[in-house]
Amino acid sequence: MSKIVITGASGFVGANLAQNLSKTKHQIHVLTRKNSKLWRLEDIKTKLNIHKVTLDNSKALKKKLLEIEPKFVFHCATYGVLPSQTNFSKLIKTNLIGTYNLLQALEECNKLSKLVNLDSSFVYGKKNNSIKENQIAEPITPYGIVKLSQTNLVRYYSIKRKIPSITIRLFTPFGRFDQPGRLITDIMKSLITKKPLTLFSPYSKRDFIHINDVINALILASNSPFKNGEIFNVGSGKYYSVKEFVTLASKVSKTKINVNWKNKQREFDKLGGNGYANTRKISENLGWRPKITIQEGLLESYKWYKKNIHLYVN
Repeated sequence: MSKIVITGASGFVGANLAQNLSKTKHQIHVLTRKNSKLWRLEDIKTKLNIHKVTLDNSKALKKKLLEIEPKFVFHCATYGVLPSQTNFSKLIKTNLIGTYNLLQALEECNKLSKLVNLDSSFVYGKKNNSIKENQIAEPITPYGIVKLSQTNLVRYYSIKRKIPSITIRLFTPFGRFDQPGRLITDIMKSLITKKPLTLFSPYSKRDFIHINDVINALILASNSPFKNGEIFNVGSGKYYSVKEFVTLASKVSKTKINVNWKNKQREFDKLGGNGYANTRKISENLGWRPKITIQEGLLESYKWYKKNIHLYVN
């Protein structure tokens, strides 16, 4: 049995990771803000150790981590991935200063085997091709800029301060427990409630990867021999336009969807995406490959959202 810490456990990726690990014999500790809504964790609360500790409180964070003495830390806490999250000072506070405080605390955690850092494909900037990890990162969004700085900081602490770490650079995850207002939740709500949906940027392309494949990659990364901040892309290796994604969702659910398409691109869509992950590195070194096709992932999502639509509809 290992002690595992998850930051950002109330969010989409962190909660799905907690859901997965709660089925194991490991001791799971989650760090959340005092005002975090834990609806994604409601059914597994009794299997978790929940700590109201924020990454910006360096003293409390250090005290708690020294108390837990984790073997693995999954750093999923983030801010800025949603179009509405534009507060630059909060971007820096959560992603950069929070990560710095975490690394400072982990320096004194002698039982730490691996820090798994969650990064974003937004660090690559605007690309239209297959993207390798060694491709020059050219972020053009505040989120991408700060996430790149976060990952560079983690790598520095790995190489110079000997904190064992690995970074998973995530493309566009989708699936159960996603954030209200994101593409997958809006599509599923429309399919289930039969209400019309307004969407922008129909031809903007994304590399969609199902959350189950993401969680498998995170767990594989934690048990891998890599510890110097190595970066691994996680995506499907394919991309679909938003319109294609909607069409596939309608097809696999056998449900018509009424979409009011706005050809005008949102500013958010102009600044990133359209590239897709080259996953050869993670495949060859960690043995990871996506197992769930986009059709299978959309069907699983539809079934889950239909069962849990009360979480998304008032």
